[in-house]
Amino acid sequence: MKRMLFAALGSAALLGAAAFAAPAAAADAGVQATYFTIYQHDNYGGGWCNFTGDDSSLANNYWTNSSGACNDGASSMKNRTSHDVVLYQTSGYAGDNYFARKNSSDGDFSNNNFDNKASSVDFR
Repeated sequence: MKRMLFAALGSAALLGAAAFAAPAAAADAGVQATYFTIYQHDNYGGGWCNFTGDDSSLANNYWTNSSGACNDGASSMKNRTSHDVVLYQTSGYAGDNYFARKNSSDGDFSNNNFDNKASSVDFR
């Protein structure tokens, strides 16, 4: 009898925890799925800047969780959007560029010769 009672209570606790955990996880995934994010350091480290659309000049964007402007400071990215995104070396969408496919990530811009070069963001 005690075993059945403990088994029932344990199952109820697990179901209750799952019911509360699922909405939070779904909400986090929804928020993350809307951003193109550049990171200050390799492997998504340091500060970050989130974008939901075009930005012709990163000079007025500042790192979250760090100091300084995002301009010419990105070393990695995560594209959690349904859009391809192009980073340009010069403000106004000019100069050398880096192409990020939708729903992709790159932990090190050095292998693409684009480390610390991004100055504008263009959603396609």
